[in-house]
Amino acid sequence: MARRSALLLGAAAHGALLVGPALLLGRLTPWGAAAAGVFALASVLEGSVASSSRSVGPPPMGEVARGLALLVALWVAVATPGGLVGTAPLGFACVLGGLGLRVWAARSLGEGFGPGLAPTVAWVSDGPYRWLRHPSEVGLLGSALGVALVAGSSLGALVWVGLVAVPGVARTVLEDRAVRVPGAAAATTP
Repeated sequence: MARRSALLLGAAAHGALLVGPALLLGRLTPWGAAAAGVFALASVLEGSVASSSRSVGPPPMGEVARGLALLVALWVAVATPGGLVGTAPLGFACVLGGLGLRVWAARSLGEGFGPGLAPTVAWVSDGPYRWLRHPSEVGLLGSALGVALVAGSSLGALVWVGLVAVPGVARTVLEDRAVRVPGAAAATTP
């Protein structure tokens, strides 16, 4: 029961962090509300996997910084609408597809899913990992870009590139170096 309460509290917090600025600025659209709802639902699904994973204690500082950068990019998108017209449906599809991919990746990794890099995790080739090397990261990046598109914010999309996409790609390079590849004696990329 305590775990379920924590998951629901986390979902409410995610929803409030996403919707709060839009409400304060009077810019909450139906597409934006739907996207926030999808984010909250995904946080419950992802949290149900992460709470039983290898992560113990507080997340690494790099993950905290990454989460804050993601929030800044989302808030900029909400606070500066304009420049992109008619992108809300495409943005919502990016949010929905990106978060769905992320949850699928988390469920495929099971115990291996959590914050930070896991050098002890073996190569995974099930689920979305059959087609993508970093589906969780692709899902997160796609969903964050989707919020900028829902808001119609060209500045939000640019901030997304600088604060979310570039560090996200750098993280995948580090992760490739840390994860063991099948048949390799040391941690190398294929």
